[in-house]
Amino acid sequence: MTNMAGRVLFAAGTAAVLGVSAVAFVKNKLLHSDAPEELELNTEQQIFFTELVQKLNLRTSEVHEYPEVDQDEHLVHDTLHKRDRFGGLEIYVNKERSICVGYVQFGRLLRGHPTLAHGGSICTILDEYATALSVHYGYERRLKLTQRSTHTRFRKPIPIGKILFIKFEVKEPNEETQYPIEGTIFDENDIVYAENQSQFQEEEI
Repeated sequence: MTNMAGRVLFAAGTAAVLGVSAVAFVKNKLLHSDAPEELELNTEQQIFFTELVQKLNLRTSEVHEYPEVDQDEHLVHDTLHKRDRFGGLEIYVNKERSICVGYVQFGRLLRGHPTLAHGGSICTILDEYATALSVHYGYERRLKLTQRSTHTRFRKPIPIGKILFIKFEVKEPNEETQYPIEGTIFDENDIVYAENQSQFQEEEI
């Protein structure tokens, strides 16, 4: 396949990538030539993530392809998704495109305090997942959603190098064209490190 840089693909996957063969789900994988190697979850993390996928019913046998997006100058996927910056950035979406989960690692070049992730990098990755889910959700329903506000609350410092999980969900619209999307970043012990609440608004296509 040519022109892989920045191409967004959706394909049916299985939990074989997690060492478990019982779960299948849609996988959104961002591919480019200088991306860091995929993260390897340890056994405890594999079990936790697989159970999370099952609990949220993130299972499907369908194959989806998202329209190509030019990511060549994207802040996260071109600039920050590299070795020693953001690792992982896996995104798994349920069939209704209303919930997504994934995992990420903060590299040493994203630190503020010598051993901790910079607050701006935490806000950036939470914003990225919230926006990614809004695109999934809107595409499935032929909606164009744009972000109107975002708020992040820090609960615990994030150590550099630690693999953490992210979950976002589209909540019930509070007005006809207002879509709240809320999420957290947490570890395999369900310890929450940060929370995010974002508001998206429907725009005319």
